[in-house]
Amino acid sequence: MEHNIEKLVTDYDHKRSERLAADKVAAELATQENNLKLSLILALKEANLTVAGNTQVFVTLRVKERKQVLDWQVLYEYIATHNAFDLLQRRLNEAAVTEREEEIPGITSYEYDDLSRPTKVK
Repeated sequence: MEHNIEKLVTDYDHKRSERLAADKVAAELATQENNLKLSLILALKEANLTVAGNTQVFVTLRVKERKQVLDWQVLYEYIATHNAFDLLQRRLNEAAVTEREEEIPGITSYEYDDLSRPTKVK
């Protein structure tokens, strides 16, 4: 299968640009959505309501709970003592590992193919 590399580079650049533009639009929409959500929560609380809507849609105000660490050292000691590593997410902070990877046991590196960002030719 023969590839026209110049066309692939151009197509890749165009599609990446389209995605970045769409990401920007999506980010703005997410901001607008979140602002409306916060305004709606405030309005419901001020009106002492837990449900509101119209003939097409309704929302229910719920109180949810999210856990937060107060003392990381205490938590780490608990995790180590009880072998409770499932409390943590399993991913590395790439920058932190790169800074001191020679001293960290149990990790390795692997290579993968990637492309640089397209650079416009002047």
